[in-house]
Amino acid sequence: MDFPPVINGLDFLESTVTLLTERTTPPPRNLKYAVVHLAAAVEALLKVRLEIEDRQLTWAEPAEYVDAKHQAGKFRSAAPAVTLKRVAQSCKPTTTLTAERRITAPARMRNRIAHFGLTEKRAAVEVLTTPVLDFLVTFVHDDLLGLIPEAPSARADDILERVRPARGGHTLVDQRMAPARELRDKRWAHILPCPRWEAWYAGGGQNRIVGDRETERFYNAVHPGPGMAAADIGCGTGRWTRQLSR
Repeated sequence: MDFPPVINGLDFLESTVTLLTERTTPPPRNLKYAVVHLAAAVEALLKVRLEIEDRQLTWAEPAEYVDAKHQAGKFRSAAPAVTLKRVAQSCKPTTTLTAERRITAPARMRNRIAHFGLTEKRAAVEVLTTPVLDFLVTFVHDDLLGLIPEAPSARADDILERVRPARGGHTLVDQRMAPARELRDKRWAHILPCPRWEAWYAGGGQNRIVGDRETERFYNAVHPGPGMAAADIGCGTGRWTRQLSR
């Protein structure tokens, strides 16, 4: 096998694109492995950039860095959210970094797959994965290829050339985010079940402060009073709970 670091990450990236685009409607197995491979691509490619800057930055605790352990891969590496922050702070990328919640989404879903399996809607999987995939393609092209040796760089270019046609005239986000846009555009007419909130939020959806008229209708319908209990079911970002507390 010959998978130097950047090629290793790009191989996972290409696999993700193939799994998501080889059929108009990806089968469940494709979606499962697209999540796993994209989580691996995120970790590999962002840490390649950190390693170019400073190997210690790839460690969870940089002060504990030992070269021999690093070479052997015997260390605890930085989590995805920490890695993203270190890339932003230490590497000064030209690519606009995607939101932390998007970068960590594939890893969280991968962990669910590894430990509990996965029962999820296709749209939810695609909404969580494709913005990250689209970001990585740009990041690799603009902030990584020019910093690696010529031979891996040429191989990396070949992989990106195979990935780009799958993106067509539109980004994968344009192709795959339609379910999220539909949820966003019709938010006044839809009630989202809990499993779809995360996908809607990761796709750029934003809840709004509940207005006085809606609050009044809620009170008229529920008739809250002293001694009654309220349950916060954990959806959204807490705006509704804060509104009720007024």
